Amino acid sequence: MDVFQILECDVCGHGFATDGELFDHVTLAHLEDNLSCGECGMKFQAEPDLALHALQHTLDQSSPCTCQDCGQVCPDMHTFREHTATHMAVRPVSRLISNLPA
Repeated sequence: MDVFQILECDVCGHGFATDGELFDHVTLAHLEDNLSCGECGMKFQAEPDLALHALQHTLDQSSPCTCQDCGQVCPDMHTFREHTATHMAVRPVSRLISNLPA
């Protein structure tokens, strides 16, 4: 029989199921040198993630990369397509597959 062990944060006592979840928590919640957005306070583990997030505060809300469902502004069309797919019940099929003859 497998025994489920909860990993506890030494700082605040929160419990986590995996080492990864505990690591993410400690990195975001308790490290003083963590990265946070100066605009909204959202925290990040890596500089590129913070930089990508910061673009959302500077992009024009009328950008062609603005989601019509939730208003999120994406920095580029690739990110926009990935984001809009999250609103769909079924992920879009790639153009290569959808253009194949029946």
